[in-house]
Amino acid sequence: MASSSSEVDKVVKKAERGLLEHCRSTSWMQDPAPIPPPRRQQSPASPGAYAQGPTALWEGAPIVESPLGEDIMETYGDVEQIPAEVETSNVGLVSARLVSLPTEVAEPVLDGDGTFNQGQNDKVHLWILPLFLVGVAGFVLILTAVAVSSKNDTHISNTIPSSTGTNHSENQDYTATSDPWAWDLPFVVPGSTIDSIQEGFALAKENGTTPQLQAYEWIKSDPFISNYSEGRLLQRFALATFYYALQGPDWPYQGGGTTTVTMESGPLIREAWDVNITSETWLSYESSECTWFTFANAFEVENCRTPDNDTSKSELTFLGVQQNGLVGTLPPELALLTSLEYLTALERNQITGTIMTELGGLTNLRVLKLASNEWTGPIPSELGLLTQNLIELELINNKLSGQVPSALWNLSNLEVFNLGSNDLSGSIPPDFGYRLPHLQQFNIPRNQFEGTVPTSIGLMTDMVFLNLHENSFTGPLPSEIGQLVNLQKMFLKENFFISGLPTEIGLLSVLKNVNMEGNIGLTGTIPVDFVNLRRNGNLKSLWIRGTGFTGTISSELCGMKKLLKYDCSASLCGCEDCPCIVANHTNLLNSTV
Repeated sequence: MASSSSEVDKVVKKAERGLLEHCRSTSWMQDPAPIPPPRRQQSPASPGAYAQGPTALWEGAPIVESPLGEDIMETYGDVEQIPAEVETSNVGLVSARLVSLPTEVAEPVLDGDGTFNQGQNDKVHLWILPLFLVGVAGFVLILTAVAVSSKNDTHISNTIPSSTGTNHSENQDYTATSDPWAWDLPFVVPGSTIDSIQEGFALAKENGTTPQLQAYEWIKSDPFISNYSEGRLLQRFALATFYYALQGPDWPYQGGGTTTVTMESGPLIREAWDVNITSETWLSYESSECTWFTFANAFEVENCRTPDNDTSKSELTFLGVQQNGLVGTLPPELALLTSLEYLTALERNQITGTIMTELGGLTNLRVLKLASNEWTGPIPSELGLLTQNLIELELINNKLSGQVPSALWNLSNLEVFNLGSNDLSGSIPPDFGYRLPHLQQFNIPRNQFEGTVPTSIGLMTDMVFLNLHENSFTGPLPSEIGQLVNLQKMFLKENFFISGLPTEIGLLSVLKNVNMEGNIGLTGTIPVDFVNLRRNGNLKSLWIRGTGFTGTISSELCGMKKLLKYDCSASLCGCEDCPCIVANHTNLLNSTV
C-alpha cells in the first residue's frame, strides 16, 4: 500500500510539473519583459514651482504573473493548506483570493468492473483544480488592473511629467486624455497651468487659444530644447507665457540689434532721455532669454545672474519692458520666475485685473513697479511677504481701492513707497516712523487717506520726498517734521491742515519745493523761515494759494516770480504785480515778512 501511494505521488508531481510547463509555454504565462523602474517625479525647479502630484502608473507595465504555481504547491503540498489570501506586491494591484473547490469536481472514474479507481480520480482532480484556480486568479487580476487604472485616471489629470519624446499632432485631442505622459514637458508647472493648456486645446477647435498653450507649443518646437537645464526651460516657458498673455507680438520694442528708447524719470525730477539698448529679439530660439530685449541697460543692471559662470544655471533677475504697449491680464506663470530682483516690466502699460497674490512669492524682489496701469481691487496683503529685500514699491496711478494692508507698513527695508492716484483709504499708523525707518520717498497723493500726520515721522531722517496731496488729513503739522533734515520736496496740497506752520520748518535747510495750496485752515503770517531758506539759495518754489496766510510778502520771496503762487488780496500782497492797497491812507496790513 505504501509503495502504491509513493508511485501515485510521483505521478502527481510529474503531472503537475507537466501542466505548469505547458502553461508557461503559452503567451500569457511566458516570462514577461522586465518591468521598467517608475519614472522619478521631478523636483520643483524653485520655491515658486509646484509638485507634480501622484505618481502615474508605470508605462508599459504588464499584468502580473499569477502567484499560483509549482513553488506554492511545493510549499503547502495541498490546496486545503494554502492560506485564504495571497497578497501580490506589484504596484497598483490588490490581493487575489484563492478559492477552495468542493471535492466533487468531476464524476469519479470507475474500473471496468464498476469499482472505484482512486489513483485515476486523483489525477483528474489535480489536472482540473490548478487550471480552474489559475483562470479565476487571472480574471480577478484583470478586473483589479482595470479598476486601479480608472482610479489613477482621476488623479493624474493635473500632473505634468518629464520629457518622454512623445510626438504631438496638431489634430490630437488632448482634452480627453488622462495620460500625463502626453504633455511631454521636461519641468514641473502648477496644475492651473495644465488646466490653461487644456483649455487652449478646447478653444483651438474654434480658432482660439491661451497664452499657456502658445508658450507650450513654442517651447516644444525649440530645436535646442535638449541644451537647456530644467530651470532654464521653466524660465523660458514662463517668459513665453508672459509674452503671449500681454500681446507681445504687438509690442513696439521687440529687440534685435540696437534700439533707441525714451526713458522718463520719477517724481523727484521730471525729464526724459534716450537710451540705446542692444539686445536679441523676444522668443528667439537662437539666443538666451538673458539677452532678450529689456530696459536693463537703462538701469545699469544685467538681465541675468550666472553662478560660477555656468550658463546652465543662469537666473533671470531683471524683467523690465515698461511703457511698451503691454495689454491684457498678467499670467500667474510670472510667479515661476523666483530669482527676479527687479520687476519693472509692468510700469506704464495697459495691464488690467487685480494684482495677483502670487507676487508675494517672489521674495528676492528688490524693486516692484506696477505703476500707471489699470489694476483694480485691493492691494494683496501677500506683498508684505517681500519684507526681506524689497526697497521700492510703486503702485501709483491705478484704480486700487480699500485700505493699505497692515503687512505693507512692515516692509522695513522700504526706501520708496508710492501709492498715489488710487482710491485708497485709511490712516497712517502712529508708529509709521518706527516701522519704515529707511523711507526716502513717501508718495500717496490723490487718495482718501485721513487722520493726522503721526509725530513718529520725525524719525524718518532719510526722507527726501513727502507728498500728501489731495487727501483728507487734518490737524496741525507736527513740529517733529523739522527733524527731516534731508527733505527737499514737501507737498501738502488740498487737505484740511489747520493752524500755523511750526517754526521748526526753518530747520529744513535743503528744502526746495513747498506746495500748501488749498488748506484754508492754515493761518498766520508766512514764516520768516521761508525767507531765510530763499536767502540761502535753496528754496525754489512756494505755492500757498487757497490758504489763510496773511501779511506783506518780502522782496526775497517775490524774487521767485512765477514760482511763487499766492492769492493777491488786501490781506496778502507786497510783490510788484500785487502792491498792497492803502485805503484812507492806512495800511490795511499790520504785519510784514
